[in-house]
Amino acid sequence: MVYEAVRDLSRARETAMKDLKDAKYQLKALLLRNNINHEGTANWSKKHLRWLTEMILPHPAQQIVLQEQLQTVEERIRRLERLDNELTHHVYQWRYYPVVKAVQAMRGVRLLVAVGVIAELGDLQRFDHPRKLMAYLGLVPGEHSSGGKRRLGAITKCGNARARRLIQNFD
Repeated sequence: MVYEAVRDLSRARETAMKDLKDAKYQLKALLLRNNINHEGTANWSKKHLRWLTEMILPHPAQQIVLQEQLQTVEERIRRLERLDNELTHHVYQWRYYPVVKAVQAMRGVRLLVAVGVIAELGDLQRFDHPRKLMAYLGLVPGEHSSGGKRRLGAITKCGNARARRLIQNFD
């Protein structure tokens, strides 16, 4: 039960990240349509957000859209922060936390990625051979065999797509 709850929380966090990215893209598209470019680095820092809030667009309707999109970005930032805090809080009490900590020992793997991978994989002891884990992830090559010929192709991608994507982000 707790395992599924952490997995749901991890998936909700990923959805929140995607929603935030989409809101930022929409805001950038509005600025591009109005030929507005940020002189500095547009990294969504407090300085950049302040620049956006101080901006005045030529038409009142566009100004309303800008303010609504800024509010959406800020709400989604807060949502992501809430989910990060909740996930971090629950992970330290999770029975798989030692496994999460071990996965973090790999270079480039931070807490949230490690939690996502373990939340998707569950108990690693259920895979009695590494080939079974790779098959679950869809990381085994496809095979085309006929007669005496055997040809291996690209990975099958028939497994857990989210776990595969998270693992591919390991540095």
